[in-house]
Amino acid sequence: MRIAFVTWRFPVLSEAFILNQIAGLLDRGHDVRVHAFNGYPDGFVKAHPIVERYGMMRRAYLTPARPERKVLATTTSLMGYKALRHPSEFTRLAAGYLRSARTLEHDRLKFFHRAAVLLGLPDYDVVHCQFGN
Repeated sequence: MRIAFVTWRFPVLSEAFILNQIAGLLDRGHDVRVHAFNGYPDGFVKAHPIVERYGMMRRAYLTPARPERKVLATTTSLMGYKALRHPSEFTRLAAGYLRSARTLEHDRLKFFHRAAVLLGLPDYDVVHCQFGN
Protein backbone atom coordinates (compact mmCIF):
# COMPACT_ATOMS: atom_id res chain seq x y z
CA MET A 1 0.00 0.00 0.00
CA ARG A 2 1.00 3.63 -0.48
CA ILE A 3 0.77 5.35 2.89
CA ALA A 4 1.26 9.04 3.72
CA PHE A 5 2.06 10.23 7.23
CA VAL A 6 1.13 13.88 7.76
CA THR A 7 3.03 15.44 10.65
CA TRP A 8 3.67 18.90 12.01
CA ARG A 9 7.47 18.51 11.97
CA PHE A 10 9.76 15.63 11.08
CA PRO A 11 11.73 13.89 12.53
CA VAL A 12 10.90 14.64 16.16
CA LEU A 13 12.98 12.74 18.69
CA SER A 14 10.19 12.69 21.30
CA GLU A 15 7.80 11.09 18.79
CA ALA A 16 9.59 7.75 18.52
CA PHE A 17 6.20 6.02 18.34
CA ILE A 18 5.62 7.61 14.92
CA LEU A 19 9.07 6.51 13.76
CA ASN A 20 8.28 2.97 15.00
CA GLN A 21 4.97 2.96 13.10
CA ILE A 22 6.74 4.01 9.90
CA ALA A 23 9.49 1.41 10.42
CA GLY A 24 6.90 -1.32 11.01
CA LEU A 25 5.07 -0.43 7.81
CA LEU A 26 8.32 -0.37 5.84
CA ASP A 27 9.22 -3.79 7.27
CA ARG A 28 5.90 -5.06 5.93
CA GLY A 29 6.77 -3.81 2.43
CA HIS A 30 4.55 -0.71 2.27
CA ASP A 31 5.56 2.47 0.44
CA VAL A 32 5.52 5.12 3.18
CA ARG A 33 6.04 8.88 2.70
CA VAL A 34 6.12 11.58 5.36
CA HIS A 35 4.76 15.08 4.75
CA ALA A 36 5.77 17.59 7.44
CA PHE A 37 3.95 20.92 7.28
CA ASN A 38 6.59 22.81 9.27
CA GLY A 39 9.77 21.09 8.17
CA TYR A 40 12.44 20.14 10.67
CA PRO A 41 11.85 20.56 14.41
CA ASP A 42 13.34 23.64 16.07
CA GLY A 43 16.95 23.04 17.02
CA PHE A 44 17.22 19.91 14.83
CA VAL A 45 20.76 18.54 15.00
CA LYS A 46 20.66 14.76 14.69
CA ALA A 47 17.90 12.29 13.94
CA HIS A 48 16.95 9.19 15.92
CA PRO A 49 19.01 6.15 14.73
CA ILE A 50 15.88 4.50 13.30
CA VAL A 51 15.50 7.45 10.87
CA GLU A 52 18.93 6.76 9.44
CA ARG A 53 18.56 2.96 9.50
CA TYR A 54 15.34 3.07 7.43
CA GLY A 55 16.35 6.02 5.23
CA MET A 56 13.26 7.95 6.35
CA MET A 57 14.61 11.33 5.28
CA ARG A 58 14.59 10.11 1.66
CA ARG A 59 10.87 9.47 2.15
CA ALA A 60 10.16 12.85 3.77
CA TYR A 61 8.71 15.89 2.06
CA LEU A 62 9.30 18.91 4.27
CA THR A 63 7.47 22.14 3.57
CA PRO A 64 10.11 24.73 2.78
CA ALA A 65 10.51 27.46 5.38
CA ARG A 66 8.88 30.80 4.65
CA PRO A 67 11.19 33.67 5.48
CA GLU A 68 8.95 36.04 7.43
CA ARG A 69 10.14 39.03 5.41
CA LYS A 70 9.24 37.29 2.17
CA VAL A 71 6.05 35.49 3.17
CA LEU A 72 3.89 36.84 0.38
CA ALA A 73 6.52 36.39 -2.33
CA THR A 74 7.51 32.83 -1.43
CA THR A 75 3.93 31.67 -0.90
CA THR A 76 2.69 33.32 -4.10
CA SER A 77 5.55 31.79 -6.05
CA LEU A 78 4.86 28.29 -4.68
CA MET A 79 1.11 28.59 -5.23
CA GLY A 80 1.60 29.89 -8.78
CA TYR A 81 3.92 27.03 -9.67
CA LYS A 82 1.53 24.43 -8.27
CA ALA A 83 -1.52 26.09 -9.85
CA LEU A 84 0.10 25.93 -13.28
CA ARG A 85 1.21 22.32 -12.89
CA HIS A 86 -1.97 21.03 -11.20
CA PRO A 87 -4.81 23.42 -12.07
CA SER A 88 -7.79 21.21 -11.19
CA GLU A 89 -6.34 20.22 -7.80
CA PHE A 90 -5.46 23.82 -7.03
CA THR A 91 -8.97 24.98 -7.96
CA ARG A 92 -10.51 22.42 -5.57
CA LEU A 93 -8.09 23.47 -2.82
CA ALA A 94 -8.93 27.16 -3.27
CA ALA A 95 -12.69 26.54 -3.43
CA GLY A 96 -12.61 24.44 -0.26
CA TYR A 97 -10.59 27.05 1.54
CA LEU A 98 -12.88 29.90 0.50
CA ARG A 99 -15.82 28.00 2.01
CA SER A 100 -14.00 27.78 5.35
CA ALA A 101 -14.37 30.29 8.17
CA ARG A 102 -10.77 31.54 8.17
CA THR A 103 -10.41 35.19 7.30
CA LEU A 104 -7.04 36.43 8.56
CA GLU A 105 -4.57 37.12 5.75
CA HIS A 106 -1.68 35.57 7.67
CA ASP A 107 -3.71 32.36 8.20
CA ARG A 108 -4.55 32.25 4.50
CA LEU A 109 -0.90 32.50 3.53
CA LYS A 110 0.14 29.76 5.95
CA PHE A 111 -2.67 27.49 4.78
CA PHE A 112 -1.79 27.84 1.10
CA HIS A 113 1.93 27.56 1.72
CA ARG A 114 1.47 24.27 3.56
CA ALA A 115 -1.27 22.84 1.34
CA ALA A 116 0.37 23.73 -1.97
CA VAL A 117 3.21 21.32 -1.18
CA LEU A 118 0.69 18.45 -1.23
CA LEU A 119 -0.65 19.23 -4.71
CA GLY A 120 0.41 16.88 -7.47
CA LEU A 121 1.46 14.04 -5.21
CA PRO A 122 0.56 10.49 -6.16
CA ASP A 123 -2.62 8.95 -4.80
CA TYR A 124 -2.29 7.24 -1.44
CA ASP A 125 -4.24 4.30 -0.09
CA VAL A 126 -4.00 5.69 3.45
CA VAL A 127 -3.35 9.20 4.73
CA HIS A 128 -2.44 8.99 8.42
CA CYS A 129 -2.59 12.21 10.48
CA GLN A 130 -1.33 11.32 13.94
CA PHE A 131 -2.40 14.59 15.55
CA GLY A 132 -5.10 15.63 13.09
CA ASN A 133 -3.01 18.15 11.15
